[in-house]
Amino acid sequence: MGLTVWKFHWPMNAPDVADISMPIGAEVIHVGEQDNRLCIWARVEDSAPKAMYRFAICGTGTACPPDKYLGTAKLYGGQLILHVFQQDFNS
Repeated sequence: MGLTVWKFHWPMNAPDVADISMPIGAEVIHVGEQDNRLCIWARVEDSAPKAMYRFAICGTGTACPPDKYLGTAKLYGGQLILHVFQQDFNS
């Protein structure tokens, strides 16, 4: 079918690490807030089979993982700042 952009929500009540099912080869292009929820947007191949991707978040001034930084999201009018990282699934 081709490349499209899909949105993925951070799982509700997830701790600072979450596994999210995405099509294989997903390329994260943006992280941000929508309706006070952390979202990850990725460019994906619609027909690709899915795999689990592992992400981590940390707040400003807290310990953060040594993984690939993806972006920062401001939730609740900027009262909560979350920095998003993509981990090696085997971390």
